Amino acid sequence: MDKKEALKIVQESGYELENLPDEFKKDKEIVLEAVKNDGSALEYADKKLKADKEVVLAAVKQDGLALKYADKKLRADKKIVLMVVKQGGWNLDYADKKLKNDKEVVLAAVKQDSRALQFADKKLKNDKEVVLAAVKQDGLALKYADKKLKANKEVVLAALKQEVSAHQYADEKLKGDKDVVLAGKIDDDLLNDMAELLFKNFNSSEDLIIDTDIDIIDGEPIKESARIMMLREGLLNDSEYTVTIERAVQFESEDGDVEEDNETITSYSISVKNHKESIEEFESAIKTYIEYGGSKRSIV
Repeated sequence: MDKKEALKIVQESGYELENLPDEFKKDKEIVLEAVKNDGSALEYADKKLKADKEVVLAAVKQDGLALKYADKKLRADKKIVLMVVKQGGWNLDYADKKLKNDKEVVLAAVKQDSRALQFADKKLKNDKEVVLAAVKQDGLALKYADKKLKANKEVVLAALKQEVSAHQYADEKLKGDKDVVLAGKIDDDLLNDMAELLFKNFNSSEDLIIDTDIDIIDGEPIKESARIMMLREGLLNDSEYTVTIERAVQFESEDGDVEEDNETITSYSISVKNHKESIEEFESAIKTYIEYGGSKRSIV
């Protein structure tokens, strides 16, 4: 295989760099073409080219996740990291430690994707401006905030305004606060709209599942993977069916296999022909779903 043939291969599929002879993985022109086609191809570039700024810039412009494969020195380059986290906040995970403590970088990341807060330095998880920016993007980001800010009324209210199920991450002392309790309730008009939407969607699909990953059960953090679900029991053409709220927890068996334990929390009877009562049932189902950690966003 000659260079011309290698160039043609990576121009068609950058990831094919993985299968090329080592001599081509050291060739800057070939690697540049590969990462321009597929940024993640940087993983297979020669070590020296992973430290080449031009190559890394081309890779992260194509796919921010390519930062993961860049040389440590370039993962500490603020200009590069800022560009990458604005593209995808989650990429903060691959930035150098010192930039995870850079307020400008972290703010840019959480504004793009609130979940990036989990990768921020502990100091910035206790920065009110940073945490407010995160929870205003997604209230569930409250779970990554420092304990002190989980007890900050302004922060908790901002989180609840965006996502009512964020109540589970608020400090216990605030859960009884009048304003917090009020903010944790869904507006009647929105609740009705959500119920109407679910009535329509569940009536037209017997396989529909509304779910949210959860990490707290009965007020206690859990290590296992778990989710809260709303699903239909009944065939599509049935005039009556049941909507159940279930909680599924994954665990490792003695044999090392991953198994799932399902618990039915409660169920609601839906009648296709009785619109009023069905909407009331869906409104109750929504309240239960959110009470157990389901997100409003997963419904709307």
